[in-house]
Parts: sequence; C-alpha cells; structure tokens
Amino acid sequence: MTNTEFVDILIKHAKGYRPGSAASIKRNHHMNIFSGDPVDQGLVDATIVDFINYVGLNQCCLDVALYASDLLEDE
Repeated sequence: MTNTEFVDILIKHAKGYRPGSAASIKRNHHMNIFSGDPVDQGLVDATIVDFINYVGLNQCCLDVALYASDLLEDE
C-alpha cells in the first residue's frame, strides 16, 4: 500500500465515521475526557481533519490539505 492509498483510506473512513461521530464520542465518554453536552460537530470535524493532515504530513510526507468541508462530500 502506498502512502497516498493509506491517506485515501483514512479519508474514506473519516467520511463514514463523521455522521455518527458526535454520538460515538458521547456514548464512549468513559474512554475520553469529554464531559460537555451537546458535542460540537464543528470541533469534531476540525479534530478529524487536523489528525488526518498531521498523519499525512508526519508519517507519509504528504501535504493532504484536507478541509472539514471535504468530509461532507459524498453524503
């Protein structure tokens, strides 16, 4: 698997995860330090995007340039 293919898989799964992400974070609060209500979807999206961009740059040497709006594609 190439680095580009790996990042593409991360993005594909992020797009699939996003619709239920806030509920998942709330449901799994015992595994994270989240204690607020409601879960801010904008913050969730920003975190997902930041993480993928970070992994792409630091592990795969790719400037992914993923935007939060990209997670909404194909919905």
